[in-house]
Formats: sequence, structure tokens, C-alpha cells
Amino acid sequence: VVRASEVMSSAATMQKWINGHAFPGVWTLDESNSANFLRGPQDAVVVAADPDTKDRNQQAWSELERAFANETLAEHFRFGILDGAYWASTLSNWGIHQYDLPRVIVFKGNEPDLYWEDADELRVGSLAQGLNLILTGRLEPRKRRDNVVLNRLANNLYYPIRHFVSQSSLHLIGSLLTLLVLLLVVTRCIYETCGLIFIDDNGVDTEEQIEKIRAIAAAERRKKKQQ
Repeated sequence: VVRASEVMSSAATMQKWINGHAFPGVWTLDESNSANFLRGPQDAVVVAADPDTKDRNQQAWSELERAFANETLAEHFRFGILDGAYWASTLSNWGIHQYDLPRVIVFKGNEPDLYWEDADELRVGSLAQGLNLILTGRLEPRKRRDNVVLNRLANNLYYPIRHFVSQSSLHLIGSLLTLLVLLLVVTRCIYETCGLIFIDDNGVDTEEQIEKIRAIAAAERRKKKQQ
């Protein structure tokens, strides 16, 4: 509760107070209010949760309410929760994926290019402690443009590969098996052909040796008769 005189001294003062208190409590975010929620002077704490996992979703609400009950945190932050499954494609640009929900991301109010996201230090289960790390400067912000560029690059590399594997894996396996069978057939043919050649060559050599032995034996017999 504040006195009217404290906020109505000028139009600028009143507007500043309105902007700073436009989202008291914990808000459910969607297309109708998310833009204004992120534009305020306070840093915006956003928890992405999956409504289908009721226990985790309830935990996210409880941690947000507990953080808002802290006067110091409530002065510096505004708190919201959104459907992480519905916003999955958008959240992936920030390195947040549906299988890892709930997750926390904090947007800096007066510098929209900066944000905080850390799977270890900024967790739903210890939200207040993570926000205190932001207030004390022990958790450094990241640059949104750098992160978006890196994630887009990763997606541009990952999704075509995943699509190729999912669509062509059977064809690829079939082609490899066919190639393997052809190699086995060709190898077998070469082996049998070479075997026949070697057998034929050995047969020729054996006959020539027999003829030579016979000729030598006949020559020996003639010599004996002459003697």
C-alpha cells in the first residue's frame, strides 16, 4: 500500500509506478499478456512448465509464489508461468526443451538483449536462491542474440540430419545389405575362377612331368638294350 501523493506527484511518476506494479503476484502467460509482461522495468521471471505433469506444474507454482512472498525479490522481479509444451518451438531457441521441463529463464527488463538461464544454478526447486544469485551478481547474464544464432545454427544442422535418418534409414540399410551381398557374390566368383585356373595349371604341369618321366625311362631302356 502506498500513498496517492507518492505516485501522483507527476504523470511520469505515476506511469513509472503503474509499469512497476502492472503484474503483481504470479501470472499465467499467453499471447495476450506475454509481450507487456516482458517489457516492464522489472526483470521477468518465467517458468516454463508442462501442464500434463501435474506434480511438477504444482511445484512450479509453489516456488513462484514463495519467491514473490520475498519482498526483496518481489521488488526486483515479476513472476509468470507459461505452457512449455505449447511454446516448445520458441523455448528451444533459448536452449530449453520440453523433455527437461520445468525450467526457469529470467529476462532483464531494461535490457531485452540480456537474460539468465542456467540448468544448475537457476532451478525451479530452488528458485529464490537462484534469483538471489542474479541480484548479487554471482550469476552472469547471457546475450540473447548470440544464443539465438547458435541455436538456429544447431537446429539447421540437426533437423536435416534427423529428417534424413528417419526417412531414409530403411533405404540406407537395404542398400548396404545389397552391396554386401554383391561383394560376397563377386568374391565367390573370383575365388572359384582362380581355383579352376590353378587346378588347370596344376593338371598341365603334372601331365608334362609324367611325359618327361616316361621319356627318360624309355631312353634308359634303350641304353640298356644297346649295351
